[in-house]
Amino acid sequence: MRAVFLDFDGGLVNRNSLMKHSGRHSVADPPCVLALNRFLAATEAVIVVSSVWRMSGLDSVRYHLRKWGVEGRILGITPDLTRVPQDHTLWVNVERGTEIAEFLKNHPEIERFVIVDDDSDMGELKHRLVQTKFEAGFTESDADRAIALMEDDEKL
Repeated sequence: MRAVFLDFDGGLVNRNSLMKHSGRHSVADPPCVLALNRFLAATEAVIVVSSVWRMSGLDSVRYHLRKWGVEGRILGITPDLTRVPQDHTLWVNVERGTEIAEFLKNHPEIERFVIVDDDSDMGELKHRLVQTKFEAGFTESDADRAIALMEDDEKL
């Protein structure tokens, strides 16, 4: 199985789309959705949402992706590994790459993957990252890079 770990803000929701709608009413930019759909069709990858949007739950991210026109199968969401100390004074943030690694550990059926994100906190998984720019989101050029990376001989 192949998977794409997908960030919404900076991936599908970019500066252009946020200028139209923000917050809970944010929408994906249509060219970003077209590029993602082309990538999904070319690679037959499933989607795993690694975006902070996942905090609203799997049903919510499925709803948004369908509403935006994303055509791929949604496998799940990465776990939230943020820790709160017992005294509740300081949250300990965990790199997104650590949360993706945890998901991969629990899903050995995933043989190849790419990460689409505008952040770079992927730790040891950074070599699988197609880093987007928030201004543009996931572009056709990014889709080409993601397809090439997915087809790379390197497996997990």
